[in-house]
Amino acid sequence: MNLEVLNRAEGYCLLCLWQEAWEVIEELPRHEKSHLEVALLRLQIARELAMWEKGERLADRIGGGARIEFKQEAARYFLERARDTRREGDSSEARRNYRKAVQAWRGIARELTERDLAELGPIEWADEDNRGEARPSQRMRSHGARFRGPGFPGRGKATLPPGSLY
Repeated sequence: MNLEVLNRAEGYCLLCLWQEAWEVIEELPRHEKSHLEVALLRLQIARELAMWEKGERLADRIGGGARIEFKQEAARYFLERARDTRREGDSSEARRNYRKAVQAWRGIARELTERDLAELGPIEWADEDNRGEARPSQRMRSHGARFRGPGFPGRGKATLPPGSLY
């Protein structure tokens, strides 16, 4: 990978010269743009330049990878985009981005606020990622999730034991 080009692009990012950083990154050959460092930098630049379509394509590609770092960044991109579109008043686009965030990486669910969950609505869990985690059986709702898996024996709503602090 051409570290000189990557360092120049990172330098432009540090100076908030996003367009210049994008132009430097675009000089790289196609096969080098798929490296983790380059892909994450391209996603950051696309976000800063409000290149939403390009950012979405990058996040989709990154989130589909096997490495957890890719999934986390893609999920955070979609979560940030969902919150932006919610503020702009486009609830259907916000809902679509919330779903994409959770589908990219289920761990992002820990970062969702109550307001995010109210906007999100039910989630269908179709993929088999994140094995070993407690996963919703069919749907997750902000008013009560149904779980099966480690720590949640049998079927039914996950409840806290009597006398717990929460």
